[in-house]
Amino acid sequence: MEVSDALYQAVLLRNSTFDGIYFIGIKSTGIVCFPSCHSRTPKRENILVFSRVKDALRAGFRPCKRCRPDSGEDQTPDGSLASFAEKFLYESFPEQVSLAQAAERLHVSPRQLSRTVRRVWQMSWHERQDLVWRDRASRLLMNRRMSVADAARTLHTTPSYFTRRFLKLTGETPGSFRHRLDGEERG
Repeated sequence: MEVSDALYQAVLLRNSTFDGIYFIGIKSTGIVCFPSCHSRTPKRENILVFSRVKDALRAGFRPCKRCRPDSGEDQTPDGSLASFAEKFLYESFPEQVSLAQAAERLHVSPRQLSRTVRRVWQMSWHERQDLVWRDRASRLLMNRRMSVADAARTLHTTPSYFTRRFLKLTGETPGSFRHRLDGEERG
């Protein structure tokens, strides 16, 4: 298939418009990528266009390790990067991992990771960390046999910090959260 002007423009701008619709095989490297891949931009004459990643693999191209076009044809590079970032966030929890640490682990720049997660998650890296922390803390507090101090220790923090952060993220103290749950269970 011929490389159209619109497709090559998407490759140059790393625009995801054609991701999942077309896959580009790069003759000079033997790699197949999404058009929006953040790897080095190939010359137009080195690009072969495929409508399915399977066709590119059959033609002898190997999948790009950066954009991972073989991870599922419906997964875009941004979606894939955000998925890996989320997995890393959950695996490292309760440790607070900085955006720079995550970017280093995922082999991208902090700026690229920040822009990608904001675009995909509709929130910043720190907002997502807060969301994960709030959800874990809430689940711990639902266990009536666990004290607030035990929940705090599980999240590697002090009871006073746990209470302040929980209040900041939910608008209620751990005690009022449990009291509200008791009222919902009775009602």
